[in-house]
Amino acid sequence: MSATFHDLQQLDNPMNGTRLETAATIAELFRSLRDRKPFLFELSGDNGFMLTIGFAGNCGSVQYSPSDGSPPYLVAVADDAVDDGKLVEFLAGNTPTPIPRRFCLPTDQVEKIAAEFLTRGGKSTAVAWEGI
Repeated sequence: MSATFHDLQQLDNPMNGTRLETAATIAELFRSLRDRKPFLFELSGDNGFMLTIGFAGNCGSVQYSPSDGSPPYLVAVADDAVDDGKLVEFLAGNTPTPIPRRFCLPTDQVEKIAAEFLTRGGKSTAVAWEGI
């Protein structure tokens, strides 16, 4: 399977439209994004599903949903999730999008979820998912 990268913050990103097909291309993408302010991007799979990823360098969030925008919307839950009411803000179109910290995972785990999405085409089995 492959997925197409769409930067939701930097619309003129030259990487927009790039097709990713391997875990190595996901790793390269994540390395290239590390110095950015927290922002959102999508990986649209050719299987009709997508990941919306909040990326903040050291942490991130992952939502799994159909590419057509219909429900269900499933969000990966952190292993040590605590509902402390705190939020992490990710930019999309210069608008902060607040995500509860309980949905923020270490970046390496977010990268593994994205790589598994390419490999299996579905949501990762390595994390718990919660409908929103």
